[in-house]
Amino acid sequence: MKNIDKVHLKEFFRNWRWVITYIALIYINLPFLPFLWNNAIKFFGKRFDYFPSVLLFLFGFVIIFYTIFVLKCRRFLLYLYLGLIAVLVSLVFSNLKLAVERIHLFEYGLLPFLIGHSLKKQGTDRYSSLRIFLIGFIVGIVDEFIQIILPNRYCTISDILLNSVSVFLGLLAWKIISSRPNQKISGLIKDPCI
Repeated sequence: MKNIDKVHLKEFFRNWRWVITYIALIYINLPFLPFLWNNAIKFFGKRFDYFPSVLLFLFGFVIIFYTIFVLKCRRFLLYLYLGLIAVLVSLVFSNLKLAVERIHLFEYGLLPFLIGHSLKKQGTDRYSSLRIFLIGFIVGIVDEFIQIILPNRYCTISDILLNSVSVFLGLLAWKIISSRPNQKISGLIKDPCI
């Protein structure tokens, strides 16, 4: 009985190690991010405020590269969906006043990809969209509650909402990219790589 539990535990950590590491990095950087951000602006100047924009652009470029060269998908509909997600991201992005808040959009937009990949490796497809969103949502809420106890940090409803919107947009991109041929994406649209 103990060997079976150890095998399951090893398999669990093998499937979820990147998610656990990424979430730990998000939480670990909470007390240091304002300090690092301010020092980076002092060192690099005001142009460092564009860093989250560049990061988000690179993330989008990797998604497009992945769909073209790894998935070998060259269908117009896929890029239309991804373009709509990019428009939504840019609308959210443009309404953020502080550049440091834009990092949340990247952090929590990448999280669904890692969670979805772990669920796929685990063989769990049932309710995967809901699971991905709930895990990302809970990580965002814990992030904000940790900020309550940290000096010079604060928890706001708008940050929880931003984290949730970021998880949702990342989830949409994940569902579009990871769907198999002839599979409906969230029951609404068919796979554009058919």
